[in-house]
Amino acid sequence: MLFNIHDVFNIIFVEIQFLWKCDRVCIFDMIPCSSLTILLIDDCADDRKACCRFLKRDSLYTYRIVEFETGTQAMQWCQQEIPDVILLDFLLPDGDGLKFIQQIRERLKNTQCAVIMLTGQGDEMIAVSAMKNDAQDYLIKDDLTAKVLQRAIHHAVEQMHLTRQLEKSREQQQLIGAIALRIRQTLKLEEILRTTTTEVRHFLKADRVVVYKFSPDTSSTIVAESVLPGWTVALGTQIADTCFQQGAGSDYLQGKKRAINDIYQANLTQCHLQLLEQFEVKANLVVPILVTDQLWGLLVVHQCCASRQWQSVELDLLDQLGVQISIAIQQASAYEQLQTELAERKQTEEKLRQAQRLQIDLQLLEDILEIAHAGYWNWNILGNQVYLSPSFKQMFGYEDHELPNTSETWHSLIFREDLPGVLESFEQHIKSRGQIPCYNEVRYRHKDGSTVWVICSRRVIEWEQNGNPLRMIGCHIDITKRKQAEQELSQNRDLREAIFNESADALFLVDSQTLLTLDCNRRAVELFGVADKAELIGIEGHILQRHQFSPDEMAAIVAELQSKGFWSREIEYVTRQGNIFWGNIAAKPITVAGRTLNLVRVSDMSDRKQAEEQLKQTNEQLTNINAELARATRLKDEFLANMSHELRTPLNAILGMSEGFLEGVFGSSNERQAKAIATIERSGKHLLELINDILDLSKIESGKLELQLSDVSVKTLCNSSLAFIKQMALKKNIRLSTSISQNIGNIQVDERRLRQVLINLLSNAIKFTPEKGSVRLEVWVEEVQGIEDGGSQRGLGSGGHRGGEEDRFSVSVSSSVHLCFSVTDTGIGIAPEDIGKLFQPFIQLDSSLNRQYNGTGLGLAVVKRIANLHEGTVSVSSKPTFRTSKCSARDYMVIPE
Repeated sequence: MLFNIHDVFNIIFVEIQFLWKCDRVCIFDMIPCSSLTILLIDDCADDRKACCRFLKRDSLYTYRIVEFETGTQAMQWCQQEIPDVILLDFLLPDGDGLKFIQQIRERLKNTQCAVIMLTGQGDEMIAVSAMKNDAQDYLIKDDLTAKVLQRAIHHAVEQMHLTRQLEKSREQQQLIGAIALRIRQTLKLEEILRTTTTEVRHFLKADRVVVYKFSPDTSSTIVAESVLPGWTVALGTQIADTCFQQGAGSDYLQGKKRAINDIYQANLTQCHLQLLEQFEVKANLVVPILVTDQLWGLLVVHQCCASRQWQSVELDLLDQLGVQISIAIQQASAYEQLQTELAERKQTEEKLRQAQRLQIDLQLLEDILEIAHAGYWNWNILGNQVYLSPSFKQMFGYEDHELPNTSETWHSLIFREDLPGVLESFEQHIKSRGQIPCYNEVRYRHKDGSTVWVICSRRVIEWEQNGNPLRMIGCHIDITKRKQAEQELSQNRDLREAIFNESADALFLVDSQTLLTLDCNRRAVELFGVADKAELIGIEGHILQRHQFSPDEMAAIVAELQSKGFWSREIEYVTRQGNIFWGNIAAKPITVAGRTLNLVRVSDMSDRKQAEEQLKQTNEQLTNINAELARATRLKDEFLANMSHELRTPLNAILGMSEGFLEGVFGSSNERQAKAIATIERSGKHLLELINDILDLSKIESGKLELQLSDVSVKTLCNSSLAFIKQMALKKNIRLSTSISQNIGNIQVDERRLRQVLINLLSNAIKFTPEKGSVRLEVWVEEVQGIEDGGSQRGLGSGGHRGGEEDRFSVSVSSSVHLCFSVTDTGIGIAPEDIGKLFQPFIQLDSSLNRQYNGTGLGLAVVKRIANLHEGTVSVSSKPTFRTSKCSARDYMVIPE
């Protein structure tokens, strides 16, 4: 079948060039190194230790961790070395982390290192700022775990390697594409070689790139060169390398490449070493140029200034360029041969020559597509005959023999959802007679069930006279990794947009020069009651305020932003509906795509303002109430003190006269009279006790009672207290017992008041203990833990004598020695719900009119206050039972030694 071979090449080369410019498919498999350098910047030593501990648990990477406390120190270190990952605290002693990111990005490209921001607070505005300053991730310290930190670093390193890989692949493909374009544009070999050496030297940043051409006697001539100034120019030099056949010549004949990092460490022969020294070479890359399985020459890269560690990517690139040069040589040779044959042969041989050229060009086409890792196909539309290349089938996991060369094979692999788009593109291509390109990105099913994304480019190369297509050719290039990379980048972009738009505060981006709003989030639209954010864009933000700033105030705000890097204030705003609310505004300069903007946050604080106003009113009311309470208390104390004094004077006379009548001072009395007088005496004494308790309590409450401290024997104090209540115990046949530790001597207390306490506790114990019961007084010393803040309640230590509340917080504690008095009885006990009422004035648990036990209800209240004056406490524990004498009650108090 006859067709124009030039059209074939023009079509395929244009499509390949177009594909390579946008294709990010990785040709080289760049596996991340297992060791990474981590730059850890944090002024908190504990946080740095935690990060180091988390990183040491990583099973995927090993880390070299370099720690600094300030951004200045870290930036100085970065002058000498570039880390793989930077873990950066947001708040540094010499500035926030965002400024450090800006500085490091000015020095390094984004692909050179990854930055992960660490912060002690979950602030969405910080997250937005970090992301917009090209940080790869944002982590909160309180939520930081080994898994979270390792996952963030793995993701950042993978993203960094992916970006590097895409950039390197793109540059490499552009270089190959440029050289391939030269091949298509000209058949002048000299120009092709000159362009190749120049672009390779620039791409690899080498000192010299040359092309050797071998003669039949293995001598060579440098036919193309690109060299930096200052190094020897070698173009046109003829080299008679007598030791070539003894060295690497046989390897080059077999198509092997060679990379020498240091010529003095490569075990080269002496003659070869001298040849390299002649051209000041310290390291070189060499790939053979094979034309029809014959060694045509060498493509060589020289590093003259120093030795160099060559990368496999560089060697593979050079190898591909060697193939391109080989293609160029073949084309040039074929062109020259064709011109000669056209001049010599007759017109009758034209078809044969075209067939020969077609065979050569088709072979070149297969070589190019193989280099590009692409699959191709050829479709005879009229006969429905399809040829699928082995690389096409391998792209989807099949061997050549596993898939038949039929159109049904193609239909079975492509996604049904993508088929209509392919057919529509084909129809447009046919209708335009090839003027509209036939190009689609479609999905295929891999043999293992996964999805393979490909660029499908095709073109009709033969047409009937009536415009029907006869033959179509096309190629497929795997872009799955590019699609995955685009999806990941899209997810990152969506995440940043979500952080901005889903913020609970209104966010604005403001031009730092004109102070006009450039963008805002959805919360801003809701907060200010507008229909669309277009109403908020292009305006000065302060026009939304109830009281706008003056020019001087605006200038002061701008100056504060420039000097401090941050500005904040509480302002009244007005919505579009006229509603007024209080807002907290904060502004901070940020850099977006090299442009300085102001990020402004407005938080609705109306609820807080209302709460503050309500709290203010409540405080004023409480102040007035407290003043009234203080006045009432003062009047009550004065009344009680005056009344107690006035009542005590006539009462003493009543008691004295009663006692005289009972003793017969005023003559004898009959039994009935004696009982009446005894009743008068008992009632008078009870009233005197009540008056004394009221007076004591009043003095204590008003702060007028002062303790008379002196050294008192504990044993004597206990014995004298027991003497007062022995007669009461004998009347009820109650057994008294004491237990006083031997190591207790004297204590410094108010003897009269402490005796009053013990007598009151012992009297209560006897009063509420049935006949033939027992009352026990114990005294011991123990160490008690107390909270150092001064506001905690003291309690007892061990032995079951515990008082006060348990410590519920993690605070520091101190110990002190306490003297404990315990009064235990076998009385009626106290219900748990009544214990809290014991120490309240004028309250008795038995409050009925016919109650069994008499009392003023002030005894235990006075006891508690006397104990408090001694910096002690009083507490009660009880196990009440129902009408049984086996229950126990224990009253005890603690006095500091």
